[in-house]
Amino acid sequence: MEQKINNLMTITNQLKRKNIKYALGGSGLLYALGLVNYVNDWDITTDEFKKDIIGALSLFKIEEITSGKFPFASDYKLTFIENNQEIEIIGNFSIHSSLGICNIPSVITSEWRGIAIGSAESWYVAYKLMNREEKANLLYNFLKENGADNNIINILLNQPLPIDIKDTLTKLTT
Repeated sequence: MEQKINNLMTITNQLKRKNIKYALGGSGLLYALGLVNYVNDWDITTDEFKKDIIGALSLFKIEEITSGKFPFASDYKLTFIENNQEIEIIGNFSIHSSLGICNIPSVITSEWRGIAIGSAESWYVAYKLMNREEKANLLYNFLKENGADNNIINILLNQPLPIDIKDTLTKLTT
């Protein structure tokens, strides 16, 4: 099934015009990698300040929503909904682990249809911390088959991750 991406392209093109760094993640990343056939909403992560995102998207009806209940610890979450297409912009994407707050880096690894794509490594960790094993396993298998970025893994290994996630990340570097 071809996913509708016109709103996503409109928002990401505007972010690019304003020199805002962002990365597509979540099920949108899985879709872009060909690992799933459907996206409920589009997740964009950024490490930019909320005021800069709101300013860049001032032409659109953007609403701030709660960044989620535990385990989420992101700085902010903004949403844009039009024609049944929802885009969530997550600022400083962070998730609680049993050892503390893990910052999930917004690393751009490639482009898909002109949209900056986040890292499979980061979203593997995010899905593990959210206990979304099916999606985590899709990304883990993707990384095993296609190779993992050691620099991104090293960034993630410096986060307060449970030992089982760290061990799995370390296996991807060998």
